[in-house]
Amino acid sequence: MKVSVIIPVRDSELYLEGCIRNLEGQSFRDFETIFVIDSRSSDGSESFLKSLDPSRYRTVVQEDDTMVSGARNIGFTEAQGGYIWFLDVDDTPHPEFLKTMVGLLESEGADFVACNFVYNHPGTEPPKAPAHVRVDSYSGIEALVAMNNGRLSANVWDKLFKSSLIRENSIRFERGYSEDYHFVSAACIASSKVAYTSRPLYLYNLNKSSRSWHRGDDIARKDVEIFESFLPVVKESSPDRYAEFCNASVRHLMRSMTVASKEVFMELVRRESIQGALRYCRHSGAEMLTFRLWPSLYYRVGRHCRDRRYSRGSFLFDPS
Repeated sequence: MKVSVIIPVRDSELYLEGCIRNLEGQSFRDFETIFVIDSRSSDGSESFLKSLDPSRYRTVVQEDDTMVSGARNIGFTEAQGGYIWFLDVDDTPHPEFLKTMVGLLESEGADFVACNFVYNHPGTEPPKAPAHVRVDSYSGIEALVAMNNGRLSANVWDKLFKSSLIRENSIRFERGYSEDYHFVSAACIASSKVAYTSRPLYLYNLNKSSRSWHRGDDIARKDVEIFESFLPVVKESSPDRYAEFCNASVRHLMRSMTVASKEVFMELVRRESIQGALRYCRHSGAEMLTFRLWPSLYYRVGRHCRDRRYSRGSFLFDPS
């Protein structure tokens, strides 16, 4: 078995038929599908999954309350494929997703690969694909910096991972917020090579349950905690890239923290880790200057920009 597709399910009856159609429409066929259904589901999701061919679609019941993080971890323990794809049940992958991603991973000799994608408001017209597709290659620490600089996403569903990378480095999803950010950061640090294609192969369907629609103090605090947890790791493993990591991470966090309330934003700005990282920042320009000197003003502008970003129609993650 080449690929294991792991899909958490909770009260997802409305999306399951579409998810199956998307999987059946994949031009690459050497994959297994593992649905991990939360035992607390109260709709017809479990009945629907039981009606599927068990030789093609396996279902595992999640009995604990570890949410999507636990579901993905459970799915990984059941996976038999050499590559892992963490698919969200309500999204729309391109029919060539697996074919392209498997080909890229193998041709590049990468530990994991990522693709461009589209943030999509249901009912809007997805943008056209870029005329020219490029492939970028990174070392692991370069990929971590690229993610914090916004050139790679912090999501797992737009990526294909080698099972051995996850298993041999004991990479797991942590319970709580920003589980993707933590997982991808750990995967970057453990990787020798990461590849990215600018071809958009995934529609991320924005809806009211998406993180993008909610501001949350817990999310912002968690993002900062994850950054703090990797600071000593990067300093020890890649001291020559430490300043670059701090530089990129501040860029990521100063935007990420606008998801919080103003009070929590100001609390996080004053954290020793943030202030220490700022000393490594080479940023110039209005955004960094405002963040440094007038964080309250930066927050107001940042909130406005975030709300506008997720209120418009479809757009490419990487429009270049």
